[in-house]
Amino acid sequence: MNESRLIFETAILKRYFANRFLFSEVDGEEVLLVGVKSQSGKIYQIKIELSEMYPIEMPNAFIVYPKGLKNFKGKRLPEFSHQMHILENNSKGVQICHFLPGNWNPNQSLYKVILKIKVWIEAYEGHLKNGKPINDYLQC
Repeated sequence: MNESRLIFETAILKRYFANRFLFSEVDGEEVLLVGVKSQSGKIYQIKIELSEMYPIEMPNAFIVYPKGLKNFKGKRLPEFSHQMHILENNSKGVQICHFLPGNWNPNQSLYKVILKIKVWIEAYEGHLKNGKPINDYLQC
């Protein structure tokens, strides 16, 4: 990410996620780590991978904490699920589908990615209560 974009993104994140975000390097890759709290009070950590092509290229976003997210029945979330808006579930965490690729453009911000992941988290917690897939909560 270039310096001017980093300044832009940091200013927005400081306003809405003060003291809950960190730009870092993990395994040689630039990432943004963000802590969010759900309406129920549970804490989650989001990891957003920032390629050298960000913001032209859409970033990947993962729930990395808590590890081993379960479904309504107490089983591991699937490795891929359209209904659950999951792209991957592996050692990196649960990769969330936050934008359709055709809807991504360089004017989107990391703040908006975080908000979409937060909406996913709220839908996930709804799923844990009643078993409905996340797709029932989100409009695509």
